[in-house]
Amino acid sequence: MNGDINPTVHTAGLAALEATINRALTLAPGSAAALAPLAEKVFALHCQSPSLDVYLQPQGDRINLMGIYEHPVTTSIRGDAADFAELATASDPAATLINGNLELHGDSAALIELQQVLAGLEIDWESPLVDSLG
Repeated sequence: MNGDINPTVHTAGLAALEATINRALTLAPGSAAALAPLAEKVFALHCQSPSLDVYLQPQGDRINLMGIYEHPVTTSIRGDAADFAELATASDPAATLINGNLELHGDSAALIELQQVLAGLEIDWESPLVDSLG
């Protein structure tokens, strides 16, 4: 990450995003089983525009987001925010990686598996609504 983003804002943003993702995972039956094969893998997401580095690591039934990670990563991917959005919503992530503008290093199969797990989450919104509204 370069000096474009204040480190405090970066850390707070990652913490809020991590909490949101993990809350959604608690509402998705089967998310822990779906994430299990990805446990301990680390995905480096290097966004060039805006300049932002995020390291994502599935652990058990949750996902950890980090701004700094100084160990080897499973998969490193670099591109612009629009390219990452295209991959996140792709019905065929492999084709998006091959034909898109993202630069990939490492295990593409693990990245595709992560994208499919996140895209395939079936969140049970009814349970928290019933708990809140009766």
